[in-house]
Amino acid sequence: QFGSTFSDTDWGWAAGGGLEWAFSGPWSVKFEYMHYDFGSDTAPAGVLGAGPARVGLTLDTVKAGVNYRFSM
Repeated sequence: QFGSTFSDTDWGWAAGGGLEWAFSGPWSVKFEYMHYDFGSDTAPAGVLGAGPARVGLTLDTVKAGVNYRFSM
């Protein structure tokens, strides 16, 4: 059936890292990478099309930003 969904609670792990560089007074730039892995699961028939399908549950994110530090 089109529009079907499934729900499950999965455990996994995450790893990543980042760098921040102060380049001018209170200004800095930052970069961050994270990898999330929750294994895989089987979507029931109808959710992804015909029959049941194995689905990998991973995600990679990259973030970048500019910060301004206010003096206290």
